Amino acid sequence: MIKIVIFIVGLGFLVFNEVGIITLISLYNDDKVEQSELNQQYAQITKLTDEIDKLENDSEYIKKIAREEFLMAEEGEKIYRVEDQKYTQQK
Repeated sequence: MIKIVIFIVGLGFLVFNEVGIITLISLYNDDKVEQSELNQQYAQITKLTDEIDKLENDSEYIKKIAREEFLMAEEGEKIYRVEDQKYTQQK
């Protein structure tokens, strides 16, 4: 009977103390979440670094951005705006 009580107390100690199994599982799960967030941040940094490199060194990319984002044209080009009929009818 005493062996069973000692076993139960020991098992409870292993499971529920500060460095017990439950705490270790919680820390492991937290580590997985943090690692996932770190990987996402690393991917974002890589993407932004590539964007900076293109903006500093690739004149064709700069022209593409100027046309798409700022509606700019090269000399001699004409830009045509096409309006959606649904939008113009609602006005």
